[in-house]
Amino acid sequence: MTAARLATIPAARPAWTSLTLLAPVVALVLHASIGPRPRPAAAAGAAGPLSTSPSATAAGPQSIVREAFVLLRGSDTLAVERFSRTAERLEGELVDFATNDQRESYVAVLRPDGLVSHLQVAVRPVTMARDTPPVRRAGLTFGPAATVSDVRDRAGERHQRLATPPGTLPYLKLSFALLEQATIRARAIGDRRVELPLVEVGGGRTFAALVERVGADSLTLRVDGREVRARVTENGRILGARIPPEDLLVERVLPHEAGILGRADYSAPAGAPYLAEEVRVRARDAHSLAGTLTLPAGASSPHPAVILVTGSGPQERDAAYLGTYRPFRQLADTLSRRGIAVLRLDDRGVGASTGSFTNATSADFAEDVRAALAFLRGRADLDGERIGLLGESEGGLIASMVAATDPGLRGVVLMGTPSRSGRSLIASQVRYRLGRDSDASLTRQDSLVDAVEARNDSLARLLPWLAYILDYDPIPTAVRVSPPVLILQGETDRQVPPTQAGELAIAVRGGGNRDVTVRIFPHLNHLFLVDEDGDPERYAGLASKALPPQVLGTVADWFEQRLRPPPPAAEARSGAGAAAGRT
Repeated sequence: MTAARLATIPAARPAWTSLTLLAPVVALVLHASIGPRPRPAAAAGAAGPLSTSPSATAAGPQSIVREAFVLLRGSDTLAVERFSRTAERLEGELVDFATNDQRESYVAVLRPDGLVSHLQVAVRPVTMARDTPPVRRAGLTFGPAATVSDVRDRAGERHQRLATPPGTLPYLKLSFALLEQATIRARAIGDRRVELPLVEVGGGRTFAALVERVGADSLTLRVDGREVRARVTENGRILGARIPPEDLLVERVLPHEAGILGRADYSAPAGAPYLAEEVRVRARDAHSLAGTLTLPAGASSPHPAVILVTGSGPQERDAAYLGTYRPFRQLADTLSRRGIAVLRLDDRGVGASTGSFTNATSADFAEDVRAALAFLRGRADLDGERIGLLGESEGGLIASMVAATDPGLRGVVLMGTPSRSGRSLIASQVRYRLGRDSDASLTRQDSLVDAVEARNDSLARLLPWLAYILDYDPIPTAVRVSPPVLILQGETDRQVPPTQAGELAIAVRGGGNRDVTVRIFPHLNHLFLVDEDGDPERYAGLASKALPPQVLGTVADWFEQRLRPPPPAAEARSGAGAAAGRT
């Protein structure tokens, strides 16, 4: 189910692109308990503000936390901030796509009491390389009774001494990593209401931020005219936030989850032998699902069709991730060029779809797929008896749920789909991460797995989807799947172990289904991208973000065969007689 954002707030589940269930919480517990494996200073510095996850407590001055904040409005990504943090230093890069397409790189020197002694910011357009001279520099140096502001840009250099009270913190618009210093400071002070002085980077404007504790894990910030409702750890780290008046959502994620979705174009590419039709599917619970139906052009109808089923987290119809990774767009293009119509949909409550995503479970998403099936079967230009499903990760679980109750389907493709419960997968992911990032003993690993499981159980009381997926066993459903099944898996998948493909196949065959095919692709990870290592924290650095031809070809060939029209009645009778004669 898809890689991305669970430890945010109960109001929103993460938009991950694979079954990295509660990866931020996994890392939260691991860093709090053991910290990462020490790395050479040069290597850590070279990595920059990239990967690991929410640490609730510092594991010592050498503990490095690498994370990201993503600012969203609906399915649009407005800003991304990647950062790394140690006890003495906060370093990050903020990219603002909503207003000015600029990149602000910053380094803050931290004091033991959570205050900042110095901050330096360099501003460049996103089109400029990071090693080019910035168009603007700004710095703040904090003293006991004054702050020195330095700005250098095309207008020259300006130095300003600002009278500021002790404890003043820097404010950089849209930077939640820096704003987090205020929440950490407020938690350290301990009062229910804390007023903290802030000074704006570059402008010198000073104002107060009010931090008010609402509950054990939540607080409200009133800063720069905005009300921010944040969910925090015990020591003030921000896990996620909402800005209600502007309908903005802030999510804390692993760096590789901070792919820039941008504003997608769902139209058919120029010269494509198919049309792209915008459609709306009415679902059972009165909400509607917006999507794109690609229809082969020039081919005789009715056409066979395939529905693509997204993985976990709020997903738009292309299952977009890591900027250019749009697997469902690639699959739709490939299949429609083979004469197969393809329907891909925004999840409920995502993109142009209505309804609520927050309280839905996998079973609810299966109902949405059934609504999509009814929609396709009601169209005269489509053959309702030649429809297949393709699901990726959790989408494979959902497709299996539907196929188990719909023997009229002609085929189901399961990509990177687990055979075990979410609880089991999380445990295996924790052990994998421990094996890479620590030297913990087996006994220590067991205790950390227990700690993550306890945290998940606590969150499950707030998140219906998590409560469902933690204990959902895919095997009883797989046994009841009667349509043909193609199970695909990447050999270097570290999120759903490749052995689970075989377990799924055994279960499906155990129910009497003899048309089951398994294909394991060498050197491909959970996203079916070329990756010799498969570590999810390295996804962002992969050379290619496109599904390779062998994956697209395997899916298209299989569906092309399974969705062929049945032979004419006379031919079928003749074939049956010949077969009887050979018996």
